[in-house]
Amino acid sequence: MSLVIVLPYTIYGVPAERRANRLSLAPNARNARRYPDTEWRDKMKSDAHYLTLHALQTQDRPTGEQFAIDIVCRSLIQRRRDRDGLIAGLKWALDSIAKVLDVDDSEFSFGSVEFEKGQVEETELVISGA
Repeated sequence: MSLVIVLPYTIYGVPAERRANRLSLAPNARNARRYPDTEWRDKMKSDAHYLTLHALQTQDRPTGEQFAIDIVCRSLIQRRRDRDGLIAGLKWALDSIAKVLDVDDSEFSFGSVEFEKGQVEETELVISGA
């Protein structure tokens, strides 16, 4: 069983209203802050929470002791990206998903992490129980 959650942005391409400040959630970005501002962090947590609840209405809940997460990051710009940077930038979303699933996020392990050029900026998380 897998649960698919699609965040409507990436950590690299922040929403249009934030682009004026050129902020990034990527921890290795030259223009990134150590921690993003509270407003953006809270938005990511809230989005992940509600998108997980919505996904659970139409998909089966993953079960097991461990959870494997496969990530596909689609961006309008194709660049070489950093796997561990992407995972670190999704920290608040992953914390929120773990809370909704009522699991400890230490039970997450990361499988494939892919970067694709897409028509929209989005991050797809596929969570499978092991």
